[in-house]
Amino acid sequence: MRSRETRLAAGLEYALARAAATDQLLIAFDFDGTLSPIVSNYEHAAADPEAVETLFALAALPRTRVAVISGRARQDLEQRLGDCPQDVLLIGSHGAELEARAGGLDEDAGAGAAVERFSEQLTPVAQRFQGSRLERKPFSIAYHYRNVGEERQQEAREAAIEAAGPSAVAVKDGKKVVEFFAVQADKGTALRQLRTLTGGDGEGRVTMLFVGDDVTDEAGFESLEEGDVGVKIGPGPTAAGFAMDGQEQVTPMLRQLFRLRSRETAGTAP
Repeated sequence: MRSRETRLAAGLEYALARAAATDQLLIAFDFDGTLSPIVSNYEHAAADPEAVETLFALAALPRTRVAVISGRARQDLEQRLGDCPQDVLLIGSHGAELEARAGGLDEDAGAGAAVERFSEQLTPVAQRFQGSRLERKPFSIAYHYRNVGEERQQEAREAAIEAAGPSAVAVKDGKKVVEFFAVQADKGTALRQLRTLTGGDGEGRVTMLFVGDDVTDEAGFESLEEGDVGVKIGPGPTAAGFAMDGQEQVTPMLRQLFRLRSRETAGTAP
């Protein structure tokens, strides 16, 4: 495996060591911008194989749970993560698509009808602004305007919000994308539910590591508790306790955590 080791900030190294020593460790990652570099066309995003390999290795350790929580649909995540272990939870649509075994929502006729309405409202907007695209998901429609001419991007965003915003349950801004929801969902709510599920036996403290890069990840950072570790990838204001410059630093961080957690869990029961 090609080496990409870099030195982590001392404060983050200490936080990872403390998290690795916890009774139950919950590791949650966003996908785009964290496990995958940001690309101009969301359909071309590909998981970083070194980061994913290490994340899956962490999932195999005792008392360690791994989840990938993304704005993408869960089916999309399944395709992009390849041979994903069964015990890695995939949570799509910003938490709306918690897997059935994690007590999530089921798509219903009401949500489907709302998403169809969003599609009808947004299609003329996508046709009006060259380079924009619609991404349909079970509980929402995302309007991508990254490839619209820079001078018209704000106009495109505002046109989309004007068209579909009034009929949406929630509207979320991301990096050059605005998403319209038929249900209420956010990553903070999903992470709180995952914490409860991870500590369901009542034995030992659950410590969480959450890594994200977008404004939609801030709800996840805000849900973290004392002793948890939040890591924001890239610039911008954040509720996370730590920040890293770019996605290329994710693999070194995961490798460090794997070394620490392997040592802490060696010889222990699952």
